[in-house]
Amino acid sequence: MQKDSAIMVIIIAIIIIAIAILGMYSMSRPAAADVVSVTTDKPLYHSNEVMQIEITVSSTAPAKDATIKIDGFTDSYGQTRLSHIMNASLSPGSNTFNYSYNLPPCSRCAGLEPGQYPVNVTLRKNGTPVSEKTIMIDLEQ
Repeated sequence: MQKDSAIMVIIIAIIIIAIAILGMYSMSRPAAADVVSVTTDKPLYHSNEVMQIEITVSSTAPAKDATIKIDGFTDSYGQTRLSHIMNASLSPGSNTFNYSYNLPPCSRCAGLEPGQYPVNVTLRKNGTPVSEKTIMIDLEQ
């Protein structure tokens, strides 16, 4: 009987240790966050217009260490015309961020021919990309 009691105590101790390890693991996991949508105020832009970008991020927990990087409009010289990083303090649930980008006064002079251009939005936490979304923007002169 004493041997059975000792085995039972060991099994209970193993279960308690396993629960503690699982609890620490779940507390140390980063909160999930995703770029849900990226929209603009209109589908077509011309030279010298201001483009309003709205980014919606969903988060399961607060996060103060997040940033949003916006990249787009690579010109014919290989340079990215839109490159912006903003701090993104996330609350649980839906979070909305806005950014205004002024297109060059002469798109063609700036190496931006008429056409579609990708704009990529990347959510980073502690510098690590966790989610991204790309939209296509139509540009005319």
